[in-house]
Amino acid sequence: MKLRAIIPTPKRPVVDYLRFVLPWAANPGDDHKRMYELTRRRIQAEIENGTCTGTFADRGRYRFVFAIPLSDKKEAIVRIGALDPARQKGGISVCLNPGKLEPGDVANFHGVMESIVGRSYKNLLRRALLSRVDFAVDIVHARLDRMLVSYSGAQQFTVFGKTVNSKGIVETYNFGSAKSDYITSAYSKDIERRHDAIMSIAKDGLRNESTKANFIKQLDQLHGAPPVVRVEVRGVKLNGLALHDLDKLTNRFARFTFADLNGEGAELPRKLQDVFISLCRDRGVKAALDHFKGTADVRKVNAFWRSRRASWWKPEPMMGQALGALRSSGIFPLEAFAPSSDECDAPPLKVTRSRGPTASANDDVKFKRIGPGKHRKLVRIGLESTGHRRDRYGRIA
Repeated sequence: MKLRAIIPTPKRPVVDYLRFVLPWAANPGDDHKRMYELTRRRIQAEIENGTCTGTFADRGRYRFVFAIPLSDKKEAIVRIGALDPARQKGGISVCLNPGKLEPGDVANFHGVMESIVGRSYKNLLRRALLSRVDFAVDIVHARLDRMLVSYSGAQQFTVFGKTVNSKGIVETYNFGSAKSDYITSAYSKDIERRHDAIMSIAKDGLRNESTKANFIKQLDQLHGAPPVVRVEVRGVKLNGLALHDLDKLTNRFARFTFADLNGEGAELPRKLQDVFISLCRDRGVKAALDHFKGTADVRKVNAFWRSRRASWWKPEPMMGQALGALRSSGIFPLEAFAPSSDECDAPPLKVTRSRGPTASANDDVKFKRIGPGKHRKLVRIGLESTGHRRDRYGRIA
């Protein structure tokens, strides 16, 4: 008797990465040099107190970069002193992972930032602009090697990248164009967890008992944990998106379609099924279905794909839930997500009627010449709706 496979279960979306800009020292009248020097002295004092640390992170287009330590060896990377504050839409950039914050981390982060920036910090948070935000959904009891993944809406390619392990099993799919504003992916999270455990050993070694205990705990979790597939939507080029405009983002989770090969559905002959699955993973589902058009197997292949589509994947509410996770993270005040008072109180735009088309040579228009001699000027004196027509010289008959 065939045992029923455990049905995969998507968890609620989380915010996996966040980068935002504060409009600090971005006004034309601000004394950028003085503000930076004052803030730089405050940062140095915080470093000496142990609430901030130096970091080797790339400065980018900023003059200084430092880190705010959080729990469990996590940190927030802060860049300050933009080289061109007006063009960069702010003089402070912050990067952190809200999904891995522990209780107390947000309050600690805000406390350090307020002591550095000053009393204007809370007001700056209300006007924060997003540069990047990544949302993620974990599908528990899902195996990527027993799934087919399709993504609609990619303008240039159905699949532009994937990674395969030594056994030929696909571990990661990346969809869309590498130069686009958004990158979406589906990958086996088991690989990420193993990588984190190995990097922890490579960084800290096994010199003390606490490190050994932590490593053993990670291995135990990996050994008994169910397989997990992570689906990510990364808004990598938001270009200073205001928080109150987040609702305008497209639900890109809805562009994913999964076929569960462990579920129930139509069957294909073994060789035909292997060919179809291989084409899906090599060229994408759309290209694989197109390959069988006009062949004797086209109906079988389409029936197989339709019957295997995962009913447990319900993406419609996911973007709303992801935005809710960002709102409830505590990083930004709730009023920052509401439209500004200026937008709410703005009067409706007046609708003006456009003028009719300019009169042409065939319109019923009256002209006369004014002025002395042969240099008289031709002037329009009226527009008639009569049936009079013009002769071949443009004169009214």
